Amino acid sequence: MMPEFDRPAIFPKGILAAISLRNVAAFPKIGFSPGSRGALPSDEELTKHRSILADEIGLPPESLKFQRQIHGDIICKAGRNSEETESDGMITAETNIGLCISIADCAAVLVYCEASRSIGAFHSGWRGTYLKISSCGIEMMRCEFDAQPQSMFAYISPCAGGEAYEVGGKVARLFSKTRHISGDKYTLDIRAEIRDELIAAGISPGRIECSDACTIRDHLYHSYRRDSNTSGRMAAIIAMKP
Repeated sequence: MMPEFDRPAIFPKGILAAISLRNVAAFPKIGFSPGSRGALPSDEELTKHRSILADEIGLPPESLKFQRQIHGDIICKAGRNSEETESDGMITAETNIGLCISIADCAAVLVYCEASRSIGAFHSGWRGTYLKISSCGIEMMRCEFDAQPQSMFAYISPCAGGEAYEVGGKVARLFSKTRHISGDKYTLDIRAEIRDELIAAGISPGRIECSDACTIRDHLYHSYRRDSNTSGRMAAIIAMKP
């Protein structure tokens, strides 16, 4: 059985983008990145799985760029010879470089600027969204590549949905897109928060695609909230053809 992927529709021709699904026969649990506390794949397994991802997107495995995500707002500039860093965002203007975000309830935000021919990929859970990592990444693309928000397309990946993503009052008070359930329980619509952030950063609403899939409720996707330590990680990837 071949691996299955979601594919954003918003990006123009020449932009490679995909999000892996959970129901991949060869590795139904671990996905493309180590779990945070659960059973970790061996180096051999991880290499094999990432090679499959590279084949699917049409890139050599060494062109995939992952990062050690830390739920912060550090963004790095990725290149052909760049090493894996502790960060939650990557940008590049190089072609045939696959920027990969690992997700299992957090959102991956993929961005392409057609004017500057540059891309960005950002890991945006509630902490990253509070820190406005996508806005920071867009500003870094502007500084590094002269990218312009009005020339950008953006995609927000499957993530914890606004009806299922429960947070406490301390987190809820940081955001506007929340709904009180009872006591100190709230739901948070992280997708809507990110979309508003992208619009405020200057991207046209018509150039933003939001997946409506909820990783918690839909078993096609990995979810740490649902599966805890047994959850794997999906990969969201964006790259540019020459």
